[in-house]
Amino acid sequence: MNNNKSKMDSAATRFWDQYIEFVQKQGIKGIACRWYVKRVVQYTQTYPDQKLLAHTLKLVTRFLEDESRNTKLKDWPLIQTADAIQKLFVMINVPCLDKADWAHW
Repeated sequence: MNNNKSKMDSAATRFWDQYIEFVQKQGIKGIACRWYVKRVVQYTQTYPDQKLLAHTLKLVTRFLEDESRNTKLKDWPLIQTADAIQKLFVMINVPCLDKADWAHW
């Protein structure tokens, strides 16, 4: 069992390293890359039973709407969250990517 956990941890580490490299190529610099990971982790933890490639416009919209109702959250973290999710979806080519109104967020 430890061997399987180690493989899963290694795969997760590689995935996040690839994501960080991807967002850096998109112009995200420095510590902001880690915040992008944090935002995406928060999003994925909201839907733990859903594979990322199966995410729908409804899930993304619900998440971003819920985040927008958070009165403690300023505009820029919401914008960063939407951008982080969009970049994730571009990286892995999620089918609902083109249906979302990313500019709205």
